[in-house]
Amino acid sequence: MRGLRRLIINVLLILAATSFSLATARADTYSWTNLQSDIPGVATHVDPNLVNPWGMAVSPNGTIWVSDNGTGVSTLYHQDGTAASLIVTIPTAARNKEGGNPTGVVFNGTPF
Repeated sequence: MRGLRRLIINVLLILAATSFSLATARADTYSWTNLQSDIPGVATHVDPNLVNPWGMAVSPNGTIWVSDNGTGVSTLYHQDGTAASLIVTIPTAARNKEGGNPTGVVFNGTPF
């Protein structure tokens, strides 16, 4: 009886250890794809406006707004990574006369 109990405990420990190792083995089941860059050859698409991006907001339909701090604009991207034709220029601030430098973005889908 004592030997059977020890066998069951050992089998359960082996099953538990195996399940943890299988869970960690799945950590590499995703892939990374650079969709946009301002440097040619680094990503699928090149956008010269994408300099020092500071924020990203995704709308319910999948379009992505990105604040480009280095160029003073906010760019809209489609789900496949292509840039939309809409590029919003950020106005200058009272203390920064050289151009707008956005430091974030928020999506609000409610009508007003």
